[in-house]
Amino acid sequence: MAKLKYFLPRLTRQWTHLERQMGGVGTRGGPGEAQIEIDMVVGIDIGTSSTKVIIQDPSTDNSWAIPFTNQARNPYLLPSQVYLKDTRYKLEGASANKLSELKLPLIFQEYTEENLEHLTAFIALVLRQSREWFIRNIAYLLN
Repeated sequence: MAKLKYFLPRLTRQWTHLERQMGGVGTRGGPGEAQIEIDMVVGIDIGTSSTKVIIQDPSTDNSWAIPFTNQARNPYLLPSQVYLKDTRYKLEGASANKLSELKLPLIFQEYTEENLEHLTAFIALVLRQSREWFIRNIAYLLN
């Protein structure tokens, strides 16, 4: 909770770089490039061994399953594990740094703050990767 309180003031006004700069001859100040806001529903199914993500546009009922790999077998299933090295979390890494069984401590209600931190980091990475895929592959269709 302390981390969230620390980052909250640092996350405000993150999009000011989209505003026009003041100054120059014959220019006006004010809003520049507009941010595109789209309401989407993100469904994350975190299983004990794999995770899948679906993004849905509620206005059109279009849905997209997010592929996490280029494997032909099943690109839509991501192993439910995270890798931790030097206080940095990643979705891929060396097996020595692998943290798996992210969900089991919650199921058995035997979790610690550290378990919750690992699971939160995993969810954040999954959301970031899903958002990046959506922006690269789908967002341009919605304009």
